[in-house]
Amino acid sequence: MIAFPGADRPLPDGELRRRREKVVREHMRAEMAGDLDACLATMPGGADYAIKATGREHHGDEQVRELLTDLLGAFPDLRLVPELVHHHAVVVAQLTGQQPAADRPDRGTM
Repeated sequence: MIAFPGADRPLPDGELRRRREKVVREHMRAEMAGDLDACLATMPGGADYAIKATGREHHGDEQVRELLTDLLGAFPDLRLVPELVHHHAVVVAQLTGQQPAADRPDRGTM
């Protein structure tokens, strides 16, 4: 069982959930298209990414823009599949894509 921040709070009503999920889909579409301005615009309160697999956190538009620029450079065919939209500021997504052979580090898989 995964405990998400705010999981003890009641879920918002259906209309609010639909609006939030629409923003998440817009964000992911913009991210996959490489439109970082549109991507960051979906987070008007300030961008904040925490990558659990690496333990790295990126706070603010500048750090998140740098992260996304690096990510899109490493995975030009990036695809994101939302697996869970938790309505207390958590999105779990599956990232897929292939790094061009010339860009792969010689350290095995990520």
